[in-house]
Amino acid sequence: MYCLQKAVAQAVLADHDVLFSISYPLLSVEPLRVFRAFHALGLGDSFYWARPSEGRILTGVGATITIETNGSEGVTTAAAAWRTLQQHTLMHATSTEVPTHTSGPILFGGFTFDTLNPATDLWQGFPAGLLILPTLLFHCDDECAALTLNTLVSVTTDATQRATELAAYLDHLTSLIQRSPIPIERPPAPNMFLSRDILEPELWKGQVGEAIHRIKQGDFQKVVLARAVQLTSQGEPFDIDATLRRLSRSYPQAYIFAIQRGKRYFVGATPEQLVCSADGQIQTMALAGSAPRGNTLEEDQRLERELLHSAKNQDEHSFVSEMIRNALSSLCSRVALLHDRRGPRRQKLFLGKAQT
Repeated sequence: MYCLQKAVAQAVLADHDVLFSISYPLLSVEPLRVFRAFHALGLGDSFYWARPSEGRILTGVGATITIETNGSEGVTTAAAAWRTLQQHTLMHATSTEVPTHTSGPILFGGFTFDTLNPATDLWQGFPAGLLILPTLLFHCDDECAALTLNTLVSVTTDATQRATELAAYLDHLTSLIQRSPIPIERPPAPNMFLSRDILEPELWKGQVGEAIHRIKQGDFQKVVLARAVQLTSQGEPFDIDATLRRLSRSYPQAYIFAIQRGKRYFVGATPEQLVCSADGQIQTMALAGSAPRGNTLEEDQRLERELLHSAKNQDEHSFVSEMIRNALSSLCSRVALLHDRRGPRRQKLFLGKAQT
């Protein structure tokens, strides 16, 4: 209550809305049970992000603040809006058991890679740039678990009423988590999905041939082509909980994510981290080249050796590394290259010291 009153007083002094962010420690709980309970709260769209191998998971629901951008300056615009918001934020942790890295406001969302071409119907509800501050955020790692509530406070906010609302959210969520069963992972039924190529195979082959021709002419060094496939369920409706559980089990080293917009989800698992920025340093990775998995450990190791010594894959990896180095050199005063030898795919890590 006192912290909310302090936030109202701060809003009065600034003549501006203040973001109040309060974090509570939680006992260990299955994160997907929290995700499922968030669905039942009725606060709006839900979000999920995880790196299973690190034990770090974030899931949120609702939208206290939404930042939408369009155009080529979308990231810059969103960053400016976030900095302004942080200037008017009051954070509080109810216990010293909540470390700073698991408390406070965190934004979910993303940006399109291509701001020039219009989005297709598949991306309805997803603007070119979207960052959302969830109303409720669950954050856990190997050290602890915490729940953060984010709410906007204005000069007219009734601190007593808002405190009662927040307490009701907590009570309701606790009850939902306790009643929520642990999701049961069932293997997909045979022929559960009907598959359809969105791009006809002959047209796809034509695009590949044109790309090879342009590379031979010297127009490009590397071309990344994508082929979309539409899957239609012939049985049970899409189950986001089971999908996330399967992805986490199958790809523990990957980044698992899901962002809901109405009835749609953008969901996936990627081994690549685009960028990490902290304490004046930028970190990214170069990860290129691919190979199938083997049926045995020995076959896996053979395919790994072939991948690492493949001239084609080494060239592909060099293209990506050089592109990243050039991009960081224009932003950083110093760029360092490290080799990460964890896992079968050895990638290059780039660390850059941001210019001041």
